[in-house]
Amino acid sequence: LGPHFPELDLGKATQFAVLHDKLEIFTGDDLAVGLSGTGQDSHAFNDELRQNKLDREHRALVQYLASLPGDVAAFQAPLFDEYHAKISPEALFVNALDKMQVLVRILYAKDKDTGPFGGARHEVWWKFIENYQRPKIAQFPALVPYGEELLRRIKVKR
Repeated sequence: LGPHFPELDLGKATQFAVLHDKLEIFTGDDLAVGLSGTGQDSHAFNDELRQNKLDREHRALVQYLASLPGDVAAFQAPLFDEYHAKISPEALFVNALDKMQVLVRILYAKDKDTGPFGGARHEVWWKFIENYQRPKIAQFPALVPYGEELLRRIKVKR
């Protein structure tokens, strides 16, 4: 979607996306929907679990940066700070895309009966999408129509 937003520095956005995923090498990618599919048992709507996730991410960041040569760590540390603070359009864009990718996974797996995004879970997850995914995508308003198109396609496949 990057080329649809020429005002963004796509190099910076790509750096944010890669750095975000690098931390998940250490922490894993915690699904905000949790095991219940509602988000009530995850960091999405549970303050204690959210703080635990932030603490794990901070430890992972410290571990990751310590593994780098000094000049590389000095370059990447402020990028992590900018991304996590969501203070630039590129940071908001990448964060919203990270939330949209879950919609893509649901779209392509919902007709299957197995897997975390498959079949029966779809109905449970719909409320989660409304209460968590949509507001997160709306952090970058220009992506809302793309998110709505994914939601429309999910509904059509119901």
